[in-house]
Amino acid sequence: MVMRWLAILLLPATLSTRAEALRSLETSLRGRDVVVLKDGGKVSGGVVDKGTFWEVTTEGGVRTYLKEEVEKILTSPKEILGDSDKLIDEAKAEYEKGLAASSGQDAIFRAAAEKVKKARTAYSEARELFPEEKYADLDAKLVQIIQLLRMLRERMSSQMTGGTVPKRDPAPTPKVEPSAFDVLRDPAKRADAANRQAAIEKLRGGSDLSIATVLFLSRSDAEWRLQGASLEAVQDYLKRPWVQGSLTSQEHLDAAKWISERYGKLDAPEALKLFGVGHIASVPAGADRDKVARALGLEIANGVVGTAEGNVAIDLANWIRAGDNDLAVLAWLKEFRAVDTANVRYAWSVALLRLAHQRGRGFERAIGGLEGIKQADAALAAHIAALIKSIKAAMNCGTCGGDGKWRCTNCQGKKDIKVVCKACEGTGKMKTSSGFQLENCPKCKSTGIAQTLHCTKCKDGFMDCSRCDGPRKCPAGGDICTTRTCSACSGTGSVFLGVRWTCRACRGLGEILVPKSDATTTLDSK
Repeated sequence: MVMRWLAILLLPATLSTRAEALRSLETSLRGRDVVVLKDGGKVSGGVVDKGTFWEVTTEGGVRTYLKEEVEKILTSPKEILGDSDKLIDEAKAEYEKGLAASSGQDAIFRAAAEKVKKARTAYSEARELFPEEKYADLDAKLVQIIQLLRMLRERMSSQMTGGTVPKRDPAPTPKVEPSAFDVLRDPAKRADAANRQAAIEKLRGGSDLSIATVLFLSRSDAEWRLQGASLEAVQDYLKRPWVQGSLTSQEHLDAAKWISERYGKLDAPEALKLFGVGHIASVPAGADRDKVARALGLEIANGVVGTAEGNVAIDLANWIRAGDNDLAVLAWLKEFRAVDTANVRYAWSVALLRLAHQRGRGFERAIGGLEGIKQADAALAAHIAALIKSIKAAMNCGTCGGDGKWRCTNCQGKKDIKVVCKACEGTGKMKTSSGFQLENCPKCKSTGIAQTLHCTKCKDGFMDCSRCDGPRKCPAGGDICTTRTCSACSGTGSVFLGVRWTCRACRGLGEILVPKSDATTTLDSK
């Protein structure tokens, strides 16, 4: 018996590796269970009963927990969900009640939101602990929760967490000197960057049409690729009184319609589209507005006009702002995956980073998200590189959780391995052949233990983590980057007031991230 234990303790590393591979295969075949510890912790993985302890195969490796440390074993997400479905049904009913109420709507919607939040907490935990494909219906339910929360959020005056949704009021429209419009309308004068900048300072105002004009002048005709029919269409528009006058809603609609009729026929339509957006943003919601907006290549999401990218990036930013980072991550994966632009991926990666902060692990996934951003411009690429460098410098290890070690799976942290007496099966008492029980087992002297072996696989009951250099606590937010509200969009994430168009300074996030490794690589740097 002793020799067999010594042989196990001295197994070559290759055999140990094979054993781990077999455990991983066993986990994939058996599926996951969840070990609930008495200290409140939960560990998900392939759970195997080893007699005196539970062995759990996780993504980070094999872990063991003594029976006296474990409260219970969960084998199904249903054991976590409880009455979550009932709460969701009640919230739906309250939402309908709120729509029909003549007063007190906000209180009704808030009560419904609290029920949805309780349900989403349970569903999010269940999905995290039971990530297998066979439980994909949890994702479907979480998407329903996202949609319900979104509807409630839109009906309430503030977000789920109590913070107000960023709003930007129009700045007073300045009295513009005619010379500014002369630059705007003359291609020769627009070709001079100094002329354009001077005109921008004079034209800068709070209306969406003023914003469109400033954006147009921020780039040269060559950068807009204006030539031929595209240049002719822009010049035709600029000759008309729309861009300079104070317009009614109907005149804004007429101008946007005029632009939409030409938009799809041009090789380089984006410059003209800017002015169409400036007009459509000042038109009240309705079928006529929506028809023209779609003709301009815009989308309408829950009554809000925007580009596909703007709608998605700002929706993700709203979830992030509310602290619902897991819902931001899931919303893109399950609802908006087709909108795969660099700016949307950036917002999604920030959600992954915030989620890692919340959970104390998962920073590797945030790095993967940032590394997956393709076709980033020079400013975004430099910013991403600085963020990744900052994360790597501060992140804790995903395998050991930052402890730098884990408890030995051979001795369960006790340093010594007690070999159970085979003669008395650990009871310390023997029976004669006739069935009479003796007081003492002569083999182990009533201890129930044949021999105590010192564990040779660990030091003091723990093993050093092979994937990190030592202990490192989970970083705080400021250890990786600091943030500030984007001044270009006042934290809304959108360039325009009435149309969701991704702010270039923050990429729709509404805030500026300042990487710890290089504070000069912010997206609003000039």
